[in-house]
Amino acid sequence: MPDVMKVAFLTYSKAPELTISERRLIPELTLYGIDAEPVIWNSSNIQWKKYDALIFRSTWDYYLAPNVFTEWLKFMEDLDLKVYNPLQVIRKNMHKFYLRDMEQSGIRIVPSIFVPSNSDVDLTSLIPKAWKNVVIKPRCFGGIFLTTLFNIDQIDDIKKTTPRFQLKET
Repeated sequence: MPDVMKVAFLTYSKAPELTISERRLIPELTLYGIDAEPVIWNSSNIQWKKYDALIFRSTWDYYLAPNVFTEWLKFMEDLDLKVYNPLQVIRKNMHKFYLRDMEQSGIRIVPSIFVPSNSDVDLTSLIPKAWKNVVIKPRCFGGIFLTTLFNIDQIDDIKKTTPRFQLKET
């Protein structure tokens, strides 16, 4: 019988058994000699070396502790485990400014303004006059975490928001 490849499907504590669609993959993979199981990325009792490979699936809470996640990525890199989602891509995608890079490469995104951390900018001058609403998001986020929708008439409220956010037209 051929060797079985042991794979960790990386998830987070609120989806410890993966999503329904992800769970459907596991029995299919066994047909190809792959033993896949869900593993919570920041669990303290995982023996990582028992896995032949890692696949990032739903590590959706990384933005709550981005420094911890970054350290964990480095730890995975140091273990030299095969990773099917390149760690440099995971790192880059943590910071939503990757969208700016996509736009600069010709890929259309929602009209956005990217404001670097600790910038001293006048948001009033940045927001195009045609925008009626503005969504402000942190640069490292998931879902709607710390996301706020403002009507342009609320510009004074927008100014009170720290400038480490990405602005998007809605």
